[in-house]
Amino acid sequence: GTVAAPNVGGGILIERGKDITIGPSNLISGNGGAGIRIAPFLGNQQDAVVIGNLIGVDIAGGVALPNGGVGIQVEGGTWSGQVERLLVGDGTEAGRNIVSGNAGHGISTVGRVDELEITGNTVGVAGDLSAVVPNGGWGIVIAAGLGQEPGTPLVQDNVVGGNAGGGISLQ
Repeated sequence: GTVAAPNVGGGILIERGKDITIGPSNLISGNGGAGIRIAPFLGNQQDAVVIGNLIGVDIAGGVALPNGGVGIQVEGGTWSGQVERLLVGDGTEAGRNIVSGNAGHGISTVGRVDELEITGNTVGVAGDLSAVVPNGGWGIVIAAGLGQEPGTPLVQDNVVGGNAGGGISLQ
């Protein structure tokens, strides 16, 4: 948990399945690609929950063990598969993801996500909030065609700081 033992590619790749939960208590760090990549394959529909993981940091959550790409990367759209619902963090201490120290963005969504909630995570900062552990890009990037109703929670109660590209980008 303190020294990288990398996979050449990413840490976790999800292309097929429904009602997927990643976590809690995974250490997903030091990989050559994205820490977690959710990319539904041709016509598949997915609901995904990512809770309680350490992504891009050591087991204590305070030292960078960077993934070579984005910490959590989500791709969806009509040309590929569809991400119907994505929950990253659940607003509780146990459900908080620490997504810091990655070479790319901390959390990134591209394409359509019908319901998206990013809640209660620590992005670009140590788990104990004592130091900056920057991601190489933005903390959170949402470049998605969202199916959200106006007023639906989207990004809330996160600690985002110290990232090379900025905090939160809605494109």
